Amino acid sequence: MGTRQAILEAAGPLFASRGPDGVGVREIVRKAGTSLSSVNYHFTSKENLYSACLRYVFYEKLGMGERFDLLQGGEHQTPEELSELLYHLVYHSLVSLIGEGVPAWYSELFVRSRMERHHKTRMNLLRFEYVEKLRCHVVKRLPHLDEVHVNLWFISVLAQIQYYVLEKDEVLKTLGLKGYTNPFLKRVAGYVSKNTESMLGLPRCRLAEETVP
Repeated sequence: MGTRQAILEAAGPLFASRGPDGVGVREIVRKAGTSLSSVNYHFTSKENLYSACLRYVFYEKLGMGERFDLLQGGEHQTPEELSELLYHLVYHSLVSLIGEGVPAWYSELFVRSRMERHHKTRMNLLRFEYVEKLRCHVVKRLPHLDEVHVNLWFISVLAQIQYYVLEKDEVLKTLGLKGYTNPFLKRVAGYVSKNTESMLGLPRCRLAEETVP
């Protein structure tokens, strides 16, 4: 592991737990086993390090960029194809965030980044191109829907995903589970997909039908 990655791996859990304002660079340096000059060299400031952590998790570790690149091109033209695409995006997002073997701080940083009022967080979220790609893709494929309706759908999907992160203990207790498994998350994705189809007026996804009656 190189110095840059060691700093990111040390800073990420701290930022996820306490936010950028609750973490000092010296604490990050001690945990990473490196020096202040290394942080300055690779990131120039704590705010830039925080931005790098967000992108490190979302793009390098979770592969969000690759998944949402599926929105490019002329594919998924029909409503049936769009239903299947949205199901895949929800399922893979859940598995990437809270699936088996995924470090807990990935999902914690994701949720904090959605709720954090720190200006650097907001700036980064506005620059996450996949959000706009998804909205534009759905609006283009479903021109009878106005953008406000699509935005409300998108907020609903985010809220459902965040619930399984924030209320993990309660979900596991209610359902009598020991932990999230990928088959369970596949079923969750099926229910989210069912709600999506209802809100957007899409046909039932074949893959979702296999997990949700």
